[in-house]
Amino acid sequence: MRRDLGEDILPELLALFVSEAADMIPRISAVDPAGSVPLFQTLKASAQTIGMSCLTLACKRAETAARNGQDIDANAISVLVERSAEAFGAECTDQIRNSARIGSPVMSR
Repeated sequence: MRRDLGEDILPELLALFVSEAADMIPRISAVDPAGSVPLFQTLKASAQTIGMSCLTLACKRAETAARNGQDIDANAISVLVERSAEAFGAECTDQIRNSARIGSPVMSR
């Protein structure tokens, strides 16, 4: 999906993801494992939509663990969200820079 979007939308997409994730992490910490399942599903879907594969996999594993009644370390998920967002931001910057060099309005991956 990211390569199909125009370069102007990427920073906005990242900001929206970070805002939503920042809202979900405290909520994950505040509920029991069963209550965290829908939050992990939402975070997983958002991460998958923008191509954050490591975070998608971590959320899938956390969702499975939560379904099995295991407590989840929300801080570890928070750190992974931050790292994923930083990597996405760096990739966006590189793609914008590269597309400007070749004069393409569409991102190439």
